[in-house]
Amino acid sequence: PQVITGGYNDNVTETYLKFLFNVCRTSPDSTHGNKYFEGHQFTNFVLIVNGDIIPLASVPLYSHYHCKELGIRYQSEIEIVTQWIEMLPESELLTADILSKIYVLLDSGYDAKSIQNAIQDAGLNFIASITCGRNVNGLPVKDYFRRNRHIPWRTIQMKTGTGIGNRVRKYRARTAKNVHLKGSGEVTVFCSEKRSRTARKTSRKYIVTSDQHLSTRKAVINYAKRWKIEVWHKTMKQFYGYGDCRCKNFRSVEAHINFSLCAYCINSLCDPNLPVAGTTLDQYQACLDWSKAAKVINLFGGREKIKDLAAAEIQKVMNG
Repeated sequence: PQVITGGYNDNVTETYLKFLFNVCRTSPDSTHGNKYFEGHQFTNFVLIVNGDIIPLASVPLYSHYHCKELGIRYQSEIEIVTQWIEMLPESELLTADILSKIYVLLDSGYDAKSIQNAIQDAGLNFIASITCGRNVNGLPVKDYFRRNRHIPWRTIQMKTGTGIGNRVRKYRARTAKNVHLKGSGEVTVFCSEKRSRTARKTSRKYIVTSDQHLSTRKAVINYAKRWKIEVWHKTMKQFYGYGDCRCKNFRSVEAHINFSLCAYCINSLCDPNLPVAGTTLDQYQACLDWSKAAKVINLFGGREKIKDLAAAEIQKVMNG
């Protein structure tokens, strides 16, 4: 499973700004036409298990003026994420078994030393996109890969979509292991970009992971799953009214967001593909393995493939 941190929700338009409380100003980006946008901002934490999204928390960001009215200390978005990750092991929100298998996915907007250190202090691993100016082995990561041209490119193929006729998207990546990321310690750095005629130069990303044993392919595939939160935001706004609140009082906006998340969770429980209540993670994984074996056995040479799958699973558990 992966925990994805990030994503914000802008609920208001500029027409109503002077009548609303706790209005935050976001940085300019391509989503809002490369200009500043003002609205209510929430930081969402979700858990991805086998492609399914489980919302864990939606934390509001309070403006300086609103914090002064409430008499509380102002916290930036980076501080909110850091504090939430620090309390995650003690919150009993997730079991120790799940926490040991989690990768925290972060985009470049959350490239902060405090967040990365909090993840490692909690005993978790992270896969994060960093800015091109982040220092690696005494050099900006962009210059590091430019000066170390001997590091080869490796092509990675990823399937997109589901069902028959799904397309294959090609990436290429360079890997630098056991490098020092300033402020975060020893990491593995990947330089990844799309490999196609229509790919833009902006498709290049610098990805780091604290798991030294993670392969290049798995790191790129796991980071690509971060896009699911953007699709989830679109689904929440289209079908669950996530951004349809025009209340003046910010407490009403918070309640509306929480009710939208509850509606999503209740509707997701009706999915026939989900296990019954009380099923453990190991039982659910075993069910998926049996389903995979049922499909393989009908293929040509299915018996040999079943033996290979069984041997691979036994090797994961048994020593030698």
